[in-house]
Amino acid sequence: MIALQSQHDACRARRRGFSLVEMMIVAGIVAVLVALLLPTLGKARAKAKQTDCASQLHQIYLASESWRVDAEKQTPPPFLTANGWGTMLAPYVTDLRIYNCPETAAGATGQAATPKDKGDTMATPGGTTPGTSGTPGSSGSSGTGGNPNQQQQPSLADAYVEIDPHNGNKWDVPIKEGPWFQKKNAKPGYYELWLEDQGFAGGGDKDFKDVAVAVQDNGDGTCTLSIIPIQKGLPGYDSYVKAPGQDGQPKTIFGGPNGMYKAGGDQPGKTASFSGPFDPNDPTSGSQPTSGSSGSSTPGVVGTVGSADANADYGMNANVREVYGNSDKVLAMDYTGSVVKTTDDWSKAPFTQNGGARPVFARHMGYANLLYADGSVRPAPVSATQFNPTSGDNAKVYWNPK
Repeated sequence: MIALQSQHDACRARRRGFSLVEMMIVAGIVAVLVALLLPTLGKARAKAKQTDCASQLHQIYLASESWRVDAEKQTPPPFLTANGWGTMLAPYVTDLRIYNCPETAAGATGQAATPKDKGDTMATPGGTTPGTSGTPGSSGSSGTGGNPNQQQQPSLADAYVEIDPHNGNKWDVPIKEGPWFQKKNAKPGYYELWLEDQGFAGGGDKDFKDVAVAVQDNGDGTCTLSIIPIQKGLPGYDSYVKAPGQDGQPKTIFGGPNGMYKAGGDQPGKTASFSGPFDPNDPTSGSQPTSGSSGSSTPGVVGTVGSADANADYGMNANVREVYGNSDKVLAMDYTGSVVKTTDDWSKAPFTQNGGARPVFARHMGYANLLYADGSVRPAPVSATQFNPTSGDNAKVYWNPK
């Protein structure tokens, strides 16, 4: 009995735990395994981000295809443009965070794209359709001048400029940034819209100096529209600001007998008050009562739709209208700006903070995702020379339409 108890005590002593040497050996093995696995895991995460980025570029291409289908229904059909492309495609994107590469700060935090470059030109198919809400048959309507709806302010979203070339053909242009209205001098609560009034006629000098209006957010749910002086002088055609009245029929807000900014018409300084939204391109911005709060996104869209180009981490080929959809040229890519021009000097592009020679648009382990005009996305090594649009050969191969 005593012998059995001694054997039991000896077994318990042997099972007390690992020795210090054994623990050090195990810790060393674990450290070696971690050292071997961490680079692999890091590369796997980077590869996953590169794949996500490629997927986002492809979604941008699909959005542009949807935009083009709608644009082709318009007369004349507008072009997809490099300036303002982020806002142009926003109605066809459900999550604006696809504009941010996962390797950037905004992409890493999931922050939605925010407006940038307020002076950029953008176009939406909705901005080119003759006649807007409440304007059927408006070409034959004139008004008495002034604001006929003092009891109920018209909405700027329903207002439009009726252009009369006095040849029997009139057309309407919604008062928002688009192919025939350029946004200029934008700042918080204020922007200007400069009109090219010969757009639908198929001619004109496209100087966008024919008629100009300013929009001021009053901060109480209303905004003020005013005629402002422009450099050119008299516009080519008579132009009238109109909006549906209480009876649903179009009423003249600005214009007088001879239109806006013409002798005998309404002159610069004439103002009228409208209800919100302050920016019809972005229904969530401005013109909200100061005592309330407005959401940061359009229904069905994650992120704030900007009134101009979004703060994207991708650059669109400046020749997008020539290369889009029918060539093997680069359409868009990881880039430091929203537009890639053949005059860009890539040697001046921002570089990594550690002073290395890798440009920040080569975000994916020295590679950048390139979206081609046929919709494919291909990663390629990028340096200050490869794909450099200032190089004649590179411009021909990758960037220019011919």
